Amino acid sequence: MIGSMSKKKKIIIRVMGGLGNQLFQYAYARYLQELYNADIYLDLRGYQNYKVREFSLNKFQLNDRVNIFSEAMVTRNDRYRYGLTRRIYHIVQFMIKKITRKNKMGTLLFHLMAKGGYFYNFDVFYYPTPKYSGKKDIFVYGYFQSPFYFEAVKEVLLNELVVKKDFLSKTQNIVEEVMSVNSVAVSIRCGEDYLNSNLNVFSERYFYEGIDYIKKRVNNIKIYIFSDDINKCKNLFSFGQEVTYIEGVSDYEGITIMSKCKHFIISNSSFSWFGAYLSNYEEKIVIAPEKWYKNKKEGEDIYFPNMIRM
Repeated sequence: MIGSMSKKKKIIIRVMGGLGNQLFQYAYARYLQELYNADIYLDLRGYQNYKVREFSLNKFQLNDRVNIFSEAMVTRNDRYRYGLTRRIYHIVQFMIKKITRKNKMGTLLFHLMAKGGYFYNFDVFYYPTPKYSGKKDIFVYGYFQSPFYFEAVKEVLLNELVVKKDFLSKTQNIVEEVMSVNSVAVSIRCGEDYLNSNLNVFSERYFYEGIDYIKKRVNNIKIYIFSDDINKCKNLFSFGQEVTYIEGVSDYEGITIMSKCKHFIISNSSFSWFGAYLSNYEEKIVIAPEKWYKNKKEGEDIYFPNMIRM
């Protein structure tokens, strides 16, 4: 019951970032839920100060064992440990990066913390999930951006990560359209937060070559452009054919439209990654950038099978 402490084991996940990150976090928690038969509690307190993106996961058809977390649900000692372990994690993360000059905490720390019920990982690498035999609640903190973290529950996720119909009334026509044609979702990031990040920023050529690749294999394609800055896209790109810009929609509406397309040229973004991942079109072509991060050794685990890297 919300607002009270329960003796039953809980999976408490610190939800952060935009919709793509929220989906990665939920997907991993959902995998843990299958392992430990525990209810999921979404800790949304970070959104009190974080205003760049909104919490949108509640628009999806999540299972009925997903709840909103409140501090009253855990003991004072657990609240203290939950906050302290997050701070310690980031201190160690800073020190390791300073000493090794690598953005990699490694398997050892992940496994050590998981033994205490703290599944914390901000690395861009996949680490197998160790078994937790404790009786206390499980705390999840990180991004877990690899399909290998939740491959075992993929079919479950494809059924649950669907936006409730009540929130999709104004997108019905465009959804029906993209499903009726040889639609290609092209996701282009050109916002300042992306350009100033450690992600690999690539040129317009990547998108043109991706479109040519699909054109050689699919007849009569229709292109749909998704972007964090549509106006900049209109000024920067010339696609050589009529395209449809997806404008004036929310993040959950946008990812629904994208997931109903048949083929994909994605940017290195968690949002477009999930747009392609959630598509159930069996013959889909998914083109992704050759490098996800500026450092080629980072991000290798984010690609799912049959992605075409350019």
